[in-house]
Amino acid sequence: MNQPINSDGSSNFPAKRGVIPVSFSLFTAPGAPVFQSIGSDGYSGFPGVGTGSVYANDCSYLSFTPTNTSLTFSQLTTLVAVYNFTTGNCHGGSLRWSIVLANGAVIKIYYGGDSQFWIDCKSTGAATNQSGLNMINANFDGQLGGDKRYETTASGGSYVKYADALAFAQAQNSPVASVILALDSRWQQTDGTGDQILTLENVQVITSLPTNDTFSPLSGGATQTCTLPAAQILVNKTSGLDQGSVNEVLSVSGADASGYFRVVDCKCIYNLAVSPLPGAGGYSVSAQINGTLATNPAIFMLK
Repeated sequence: MNQPINSDGSSNFPAKRGVIPVSFSLFTAPGAPVFQSIGSDGYSGFPGVGTGSVYANDCSYLSFTPTNTSLTFSQLTTLVAVYNFTTGNCHGGSLRWSIVLANGAVIKIYYGGDSQFWIDCKSTGAATNQSGLNMINANFDGQLGGDKRYETTASGGSYVKYADALAFAQAQNSPVASVILALDSRWQQTDGTGDQILTLENVQVITSLPTNDTFSPLSGGATQTCTLPAAQILVNKTSGLDQGSVNEVLSVSGADASGYFRVVDCKCIYNLAVSPLPGAGGYSVSAQINGTLATNPAIFMLK
């Protein structure tokens, strides 16, 4: 947000007439990866079952492929995910790690605190919230390696300890083909919708091999961009009478009337009409891009 609106929210304008130039500069950054598994948009049943299903946002995952093709399960020393659920929670078997061996066998490691459905991995305490904790040979129940949150292709829905998973992998005599972190439990309606959305601040996959294979997506710094998508203006009254969304902001001489910001000199510009606004009080003006609100709205007072 740019002048003439102060960034500290101290701006005051007359409430009777005229326009207020609202100007935003947009910045881009890689940001933390966002996982989502959405079940409230028409999904019913398992993939390929039911009607009216929307599959595009059903599953999110990160996949690590080792550069050393001889990597074994025993040489995986660290599997860490620093996560924050913004919608929903763990349930129905995800969030989870899946270690896929070259012969097709799979070892899964579940986040959460209930071995029936692995619900809740965001409450306080390592028994449920494993954000930032190493899931290999974990010490969540007070006994190293004693936590039954592993499942193998052979265990058939039963959960086993790390030692059992290790013995299974050794019997397979097959190297690791990929390591996958997945969120895909939108089908289970335990929270009313099944929706799951989380941000990943960091993910670490570390091995004991000399190559020390690692995978860790990191956030980058923000830079200003001149590639500006269509941005809709949204106005809300935050204090005074008639608080809430403001709809009639578009019909005054000299004001913009499209409902969308213009792009001028790498900035989003909108001349906001004052007279249609519902009187004195506080206001916030936001830019909405592809259904998402940009951060740092313009804040001002009419007096």
